[in-house]
Amino acid sequence: MKDLLVRLVIVIIAGAVVAGVLSGLAGRWDLWNVWAAVGIFVVLGSLQTLALHRKNPVCLRNKCSRPVASYGAAGRCILAST
Repeated sequence: MKDLLVRLVIVIIAGAVVAGVLSGLAGRWDLWNVWAAVGIFVVLGSLQTLALHRKNPVCLRNKCSRPVASYGAAGRCILAST
């Protein structure tokens, strides 16, 4: 259960980073399409995490327990988004 919560928090933090970057690039915080894109990103990431937890919780546990440094820079971005 702890692994599931960790992954969901990572998805929410990644969504906040995406919102900050998109809003920063646009120069405004009140664009509906930025919030729609972030909402879709967070919902789909959460559903993916929940499906992985239901189908194979051992795989989710392994993804959370492996040191992030062993993935490399590109792997960390992919890991954070899955």
